[in-house]
Amino acid sequence: MNPVSAILVNYKSPEDTCRCVASLVSQQPKIESIYIVDNASTSESRNILENLKTTSPDARIHFIFNEMNVGFAIACNQAMKQLQSNGFCGYFWLVNNDTIARAGALNNLLQKAEKEKAGITGSKIILCGNKEGGIARIHPFWGSVKRMHQFENTKYDYIEGASILISPECFQKIGFLPEDYFLYFEETDYCFKARQAGIKLAWASDSIIEHNAGNSTVREIGKGKAPFFIDCLMIRNRVLFSRRYHISNIGIAMAFLISILLRIKRGQWKRVFTISKIILNKKYFVSFIENNGGHL
Repeated sequence: MNPVSAILVNYKSPEDTCRCVASLVSQQPKIESIYIVDNASTSESRNILENLKTTSPDARIHFIFNEMNVGFAIACNQAMKQLQSNGFCGYFWLVNNDTIARAGALNNLLQKAEKEKAGITGSKIILCGNKEGGIARIHPFWGSVKRMHQFENTKYDYIEGASILISPECFQKIGFLPEDYFLYFEETDYCFKARQAGIKLAWASDSIIEHNAGNSTVREIGKGKAPFFIDCLMIRNRVLFSRRYHISNIGIAMAFLISILLRIKRGQWKRVFTISKIILNKKYFVSFIENNGGHL
């Protein structure tokens, strides 16, 4: 069985990352290395994270400290590039830093991947309030996302990014994560690209990951109350993804119009103008990311 290297991205939540790492080092088979990419790194976060080498002396933990928040995909790609340059040719296990891997999570993930000969394999995600996730579908007309959580044989389009295992064969064929989303939809894009290349997806329902969703980006609380940055980014990225994978142009336009009308109804005029601008103008999107503490 191929070795596994885990990759976590930390953004202003080093305590969560430490808890996650503690759950990873006890997994069997043993993870060959753990790469932690610290976005918008501070001296405080570095001190907390580097202490992991003391608390987990047997784990091969490596750090990448970024002065700026470069987003999820770029950070994961940095770690994969380092691993690749070091000659690693096993599985990449991308794990959200605000998760806890239950006992057997990795073993069950690997067993499923090997049995199904899958290029991308996901875990069952237990969200706050005991809601389950891990796989999702994209509506072929609207481009909207629907989380699936009923049965392992449920049809699904992509694996949720809180825990995804990428095989060496898949990585060799598909390469790195797309970096033009900054955050959200990059795993959706990656899975769609893999499927187009004939690569199989699999879901290990007995690989359990507890996810304290939204800790590093401020949790979304109810309809109409999503934080400004997340709300604008999600809509822009949904449109980008839908265009890229030829979701119905009419559906994209109608879904976008409905989203705008809902925000007009709520009096969220700033969101209306911002969403429109970041969809239509790539330079404005880059400025939007930078104005909200990120860097592309």
